Amino acid sequence: MDSQNGELTTRRERFLHAVSQTKDLILVLLFVVAALVFIIVAQSLGDEAIIIGLSALLFVATEFFFPIRSDDPLATNQKHFWAIMLTIISLVLGFSIKGSLETLRKIESVSAVFGELGNKEIEDEFRKIYVEYHKHFVGGDPVLDGWATRSLAYLRSEMSRGWIPIPRELASVEIGRIYPQARDSIIATNVGSTKFYFTDRIYVLSNTDARDRGVPVIRFYLWGGQQKIELTSDDESKARTIDDFRKEVSRMHEQSGEVYSAVVDTAKLQEVRDILLLDNRFVAETLLSPTWFPIRARATQDGENIRDARLYLRALVGAVDNEDKGVFRMEDKSVKRYFHKYERYKESEDYVKGKLADRLFSDIIRTVIGSL
Repeated sequence: MDSQNGELTTRRERFLHAVSQTKDLILVLLFVVAALVFIIVAQSLGDEAIIIGLSALLFVATEFFFPIRSDDPLATNQKHFWAIMLTIISLVLGFSIKGSLETLRKIESVSAVFGELGNKEIEDEFRKIYVEYHKHFVGGDPVLDGWATRSLAYLRSEMSRGWIPIPRELASVEIGRIYPQARDSIIATNVGSTKFYFTDRIYVLSNTDARDRGVPVIRFYLWGGQQKIELTSDDESKARTIDDFRKEVSRMHEQSGEVYSAVVDTAKLQEVRDILLLDNRFVAETLLSPTWFPIRARATQDGENIRDARLYLRALVGAVDNEDKGVFRMEDKSVKRYFHKYERYKESEDYVKGKLADRLFSDIIRTVIGSL
């Protein structure tokens, strides 16, 4: 009898143990199914719901399935502690990862747009601006964030009107780099001070290199009696007489190899602009303060902006003094040397002696502004 009772007890224990294991397995399967259903449903509720829900599931899993001895009060308290801690850690990491993923999605969406750009370097620069803006300014001090926003707004505003701004300190270098791209002609103005551009050796060489390649450079030097003007010959910023200014222009004319240089009194103009027109297809402009101090430069290939520059040049041509003392010309022999089209020209038939540069000037101006 005792042996039979012992065997029955053993069978009962095995049965109860199997039932317990089966119940635990069913609970685990139900938990997994519930977790999968929640994830599917929560996808329509947003990332926050998924993070909170998964953290809650982690809490439940820790409370019900963490392996401890049920008769050990200390182990039970430790389980509660870790359930809470793991839930907090899960929430913190979840929202942190969410923020990183959102930034990554934004970058990817912007990259998709940039991927349509033809210039890989510009694409990379735009992407870097976007990344650096989010890295250094988003969520920062409102004042600094406002500066960043206004800077980008200024860039967008200029680009919406067809202009690309250039910092003042890079103006002479960048505009000098444009000169090698010229094929037909360069027409430029210089407002007041000659020191800003003509003390830059690269800029001066760009002018002479254009001449050597057979590209004529025409420049209008604008003078104002009330403006302080810095010359390359001294370090003073002061009002200059028109005669002193003409002497400076004479030196600049020889130094830079210009075909035609003319001094213009700004009293004859409605506006004062420091511009460069290259081949009638590209315009660069130095923006000036009311005292003619260079602020920044900008460049464009927009048709309306080019037409506006041509209209301004027409006004400049009309303001050139008819007297020769404000006009400086390249010598006839130099015109024929550098611009071979004019080698066959003859005095009295095609031009007045000493003024072949005027013929070249007229041809260029007619081409550039004659069809407005």
